[in-house]
Amino acid sequence: MNEMLLVLMLIIILANFVIAQDLNPYHYIIKGVVKQNFKMVQEHRYDAVLKGISNVKLEHTFAGDNSLGAHVVIKKA
Repeated sequence: MNEMLLVLMLIIILANFVIAQDLNPYHYIIKGVVKQNFKMVQEHRYDAVLKGISNVKLEHTFAGDNSLGAHVVIKKA
């Protein structure tokens, strides 16, 4: 019984450590995608950001006078 409690406590401690250190693989992947997309926007590579969203005409406006400010039109080839 004591061994089971010890194992359970170790599992709880390990789970809390993983959560505290942000070691969730899903979050790691999503953070990488988001950082990559923001880098492409800063480099004014809007076609690369919007690639794969739709294969029909797509219009999107980034409002403002900054690195996001643009009007992008993608048409089906």
